Amino acid sequence: MAEPRKQELVDRLKGMGLDQLKAGLATRVNQVSQQTYAYLKFDGRSGVMNVNDGDKDSRFPDGVELAFNLLGSSQGYVCWKGGEVVGQHSQSFFEPIVPISSMEDHGPYEDDEKDGWQEQHQLFFKDLKTNTQYILRLVSKSGIRQVNNFIRTIHEQSAVHDFTQQTPIVTITPAQFVAKGNKNYKPVFTIKSWIDNPKVVENKSPVTAQIAATAAPKGKETNVKLDAAAIEDTRD
Repeated sequence: MAEPRKQELVDRLKGMGLDQLKAGLATRVNQVSQQTYAYLKFDGRSGVMNVNDGDKDSRFPDGVELAFNLLGSSQGYVCWKGGEVVGQHSQSFFEPIVPISSMEDHGPYEDDEKDGWQEQHQLFFKDLKTNTQYILRLVSKSGIRQVNNFIRTIHEQSAVHDFTQQTPIVTITPAQFVAKGNKNYKPVFTIKSWIDNPKVVENKSPVTAQIAATAAPKGKETNVKLDAAAIEDTRD
């Protein structure tokens, strides 16, 4: 005999018609799709950006305009050891930068060039036409510099645009440069426009409260398993 709660569920489902069941299933699928992120991966060797939706990699179309989630994006560091992530530090762009020298030492390391702490910026975007949300992680020196330039531009434009109530719409394009005699590419973030963010406009709370509610958690080191394949390819 079924447990009372399970029997209640069975009876409730039996009382629903096929259309109701399909509608419920569709709602569930839609909710799950809204909660998941696709990973963008910029290849510093070719300048191509791919996207992984959890099933496969495919080329991300050029010129796609994306809404940038400044309050949710973060800066910080990631520590590699033997091909695995053994530590991570994350903080919002609104906090003073914590020096990399203050991170916990996870050595000894097998490969001094690949292992150890390195900078990592994690950016959140959304395609407003498809409602697809994206994460882009950058670890290369050129990629980090471009993010810093991007954040500087947002700061400069904040004299005109209130980033607590407006969202920058950006494109990500490759720019070629030469390092150590090799051709490389870096991602360039271009602000095309600013639009009102309905969710933020509805929230009339002070900017500090908005940042506290929507920004990344206060910076601290955490042991988080990251997918190495979701981090940009680079050789600079």
